[in-house]
Amino acid sequence: MPNDSTRRTVANHIEKAERCLEVYKLLLKGVSRPEVVQFCAEKWGVTDRTADNYIALAKTEIYERIERDFDRSFALMHHRLEDLYKRSMKLQDYKTALAILKEHGALHNLYPAKRHELAGKDGGDLVITVKYEDGANG
Repeated sequence: MPNDSTRRTVANHIEKAERCLEVYKLLLKGVSRPEVVQFCAEKWGVTDRTADNYIALAKTEIYERIERDFDRSFALMHHRLEDLYKRSMKLQDYKTALAILKEHGALHNLYPAKRHELAGKDGGDLVITVKYEDGANG
């Protein structure tokens, strides 16, 4: 049978996960760091450092979910394009098949990046002026 210290450690992990979930929801709503820190201090009586740890864990979860969602979306798009390509070829719709191949290539970054050149007025040299906030130049 677990002793009190073991039981408390498990509860702390559960509490921490629940707190991080609340912070996660606040971040998704666009709540600022100072507001999250204040919320954590008022609700749980924790320090700024602990609140920052909750924020860091919540942000990690957000980034991991974005990455998972991106990977799923990428795989889904890839398979849909493959399916459309097969159907187009079966119907001998080569124009659509070619468009699908181009989209597939773009999805997989098979084409070199497009070059963009900047020019000044009437195609002349581009002049860039840098102004510093304190008013000093250069």
